[in-house]
Amino acid sequence: MNIRPTLIFIGITFLFSFSVMTQLHHPTCESMDYVDTNNNTYHITNDSIYFLPISAIESSTGEYSGGEPWSKKIDNDVRFEIENRLRTHISKKENILKSRTKPSIIIIFNYGKKTKKYIAKYDTELDDYFKSLKTNKTVWEE
Repeated sequence: MNIRPTLIFIGITFLFSFSVMTQLHHPTCESMDYVDTNNNTYHITNDSIYFLPISAIESSTGEYSGGEPWSKKIDNDVRFEIENRLRTHISKKENILKSRTKPSIIIIFNYGKKTKKYIAKYDTELDDYFKSLKTNKTVWEE
């Protein structure tokens, strides 16, 4: 019995898995934006999250306000979680839309001078996660 091919396979599998996990845990873009169904924006950088709400004047009804802006510091684990959730959502073809209809969201990845924008289906779990970041104990006030 030759165990050499098995060891080679295990070694390649380990290296591939390690490489993928290393890439996923390091930011692949400079910043990200999550625009909710009301056009409030969550702007995420490597170390911070900024909530940029729309005002009543900017809303389609002229009455809705997203509230007060806020910002918090985040660590690498939180940033990784945010990026992973956004990329997982857009990785499902059925979530991608051709145009913005209600309810939908916008996900933007900023790569310096280049950006990649996705219009996607609204997802309650994703939206609740972003709302929770305001009070999440793993992020802290700037």
